[in-house]
Order: sequence, then C-alpha cells, then structure tokens
Amino acid sequence: MTPTNDNVVIRRAKPEDKVGSIYIPLAKNADKTSDGVIVAVGPKVTDVKAGDYVVFNRYLGQEFVHEGETLLVYPVDRLFAVLT
Repeated sequence: MTPTNDNVVIRRAKPEDKVGSIYIPLAKNADKTSDGVIVAVGPKVTDVKAGDYVVFNRYLGQEFVHEGETLLVYPVDRLFAVLT
C-alpha cells in the first residue's frame, strides 16, 4: 500500500507497545491513542520513514480497514513528533 502525496499510514499503538524500555501508558480508549508506528509513506514524504514511532493528534486523519487491521491515513505535516 502506498498513500498519496504527503500522507502516511499509521498503525496506532496498543497498550502493550513500548519505545525502547519505556512502556506507553494505557489510554482510556486504547483504539484512539495519539501515538503509533508509520507503516507506509507517500511519494512526497522525506521527513519520516516506515518504522518511525510518531505522536499525532488523535482527532485528525482518516481511519480505514486494510486486511482486517484498522489503520490511519494522516498528513505528514500535521505530525507532532518522531520519537527516536
């Protein structure tokens, strides 16, 4: 799957996800977390890559189901941060 233009596809974090040795805290509504992993990038995206862990506004973007998994299409210029 390849998103168009400057969009990225994000898999939202699950409560058991962690960054390094730090566990992501359990959100009240785990399917609406505001962090996740980029799984695909559009052709105009140069700042991030697949596999980057990012923080974003949970109320923007468009959810869709691909092969039974709910993903999020999000404009790259609206991401808050890339966690390294």
